[in-house]
Amino acid sequence: NDWVAKDYSANFSGGFARYSNGKAAEFTEYITYDKYTNTQKGKTYDGLKQRFANSKYTTTYNDYYQGPHFKFADGEVTFDDRSDAISATTIELPFKHNGSTLKYNEETGTYDYYEYGSAHKDAASGEQLTFENVILQNTTFADLGEGYLIYNAIDSGRSGYYITEGKAIEVNWTKSSENAITHYYDAKTGEEIEVNTGKTYISLI
Repeated sequence: NDWVAKDYSANFSGGFARYSNGKAAEFTEYITYDKYTNTQKGKTYDGLKQRFANSKYTTTYNDYYQGPHFKFADGEVTFDDRSDAISATTIELPFKHNGSTLKYNEETGTYDYYEYGSAHKDAASGEQLTFENVILQNTTFADLGEGYLIYNAIDSGRSGYYITEGKAIEVNWTKSSENAITHYYDAKTGEEIEVNTGKTYISLI
C-alpha cells in the first residue's frame, strides 16, 4: 500500500478484536494497550504494548511530529456571550445510510451520538458514545465511481463549524500536507480556536 509505505506512517493492520454491530459488513474494533479478550468469541488479542514490541515502530514521537493537534482551553469554552453563535442542540449529518445524529445532552454537557435511530453504545461497556466537541469541515470531493468518494482534506480557507456546549461558531480550516495538522480559525476573530478538554467528533461534509 502506497500510504503505508510513507516515511511518516506507523501502521498496524488487523489483529484487533471486532465486535459485530448486527450488520453484515460493519464492526466496532477495539484497541487496548494490554492483551484483551473478545467476549463474543473468547479469543485473546495482543494489545499495543506487545504489538509495538514486535514491530519496527517507536513509542516516541518521530521527526514528523508537529505538536499537539488541538489547543485545549484552560477553562470552559462557551459561546453564551457571542452574538454570532447559533443554537446547535441537534446535528443531523448528511449520511442518509445510517442517519448519523449528535444530540446535545444538557445534563452532561456533551453530544450523544445516534445512528439508525438509536443511541450508539459501546459494545463492551454498554455506555453511550459521547463527545465534548464537534467540528464540521466543509470539503470538496471527487466521485471515484462504484459508490466511492474521496474527500479533499488537504485544503485552505474552507469553512466549517466548531460546536460545543449547545452552540456553534463559524470557523475556517487549513491543512497544508498529508501529515500536517489541521488548523481551525475563528471566522470572526481570525484567531486559532481553543477547544474544550475531551473527545472531539470531526466530520467532513
